[in-house]
Amino acid sequence: APPVVVGKPALSGVKQARNDEISPRGEAKNAVQAFNVLASFWQVPPLRQLNERSPILDQLKGGAGKRDLELIHFNGRMDELLRLNSPALLTLSQKGTKGSILVALTGVRNGKLVIHPPLQGRNTFSKAEITPLWSGQAYIPWRNREKIHLPMAQGSAGNDVIRVQILLQAAGFRSVEVNGLYDEATAKTVKEFQASRKISATGKVGPITLVQLYKAVNGASLPSLGKD
Repeated sequence: APPVVVGKPALSGVKQARNDEISPRGEAKNAVQAFNVLASFWQVPPLRQLNERSPILDQLKGGAGKRDLELIHFNGRMDELLRLNSPALLTLSQKGTKGSILVALTGVRNGKLVIHPPLQGRNTFSKAEITPLWSGQAYIPWRNREKIHLPMAQGSAGNDVIRVQILLQAAGFRSVEVNGLYDEATAKTVKEFQASRKISATGKVGPITLVQLYKAVNGASLPSLGKD
């Protein structure tokens, strides 16, 4: 492969990729391929097809729901996404072009991002190549095994709070009391957990924090990027 010049992505762009590969097979078919790669991580049935005339993302969310999965929205920087260590759908776009394409981020190999389906015949790209083309939007397939209702913040109470407190204890934050009250002490512990995972320390539990709690407790059995 040709050497990558930092600041000058070797990938010529999403517009060219669409002309070369995406258009012939259709954006909906491309999204199906991307989703199905991630579905295999969760051992759920693949999607067969999507309607080109309906919003693709809405259809993917519906398909995920039928498989007891949800697509968690992420908006941020690539380094933040990689720290979550979860396979995800990336929305690639480019200034001066309309629309976007979805690819699956499935791993990190030798410091490069592994994506599917290929773009211009390639499955691996450096962060310097992908980052300028990435919109900052990603969607992480996940299964809320505990059926915990979100968001959750100080003042909340009930069984969902108990489940979060138990997860915090299992993740090593044993000072939190399991009392079903999202009190100041619980909010402080959540902040400590968030800081330990290098995510925004808000003291509130949203989807990203819950994903990280699940991974802290059951990480070995859950899909990851297999970073090296």
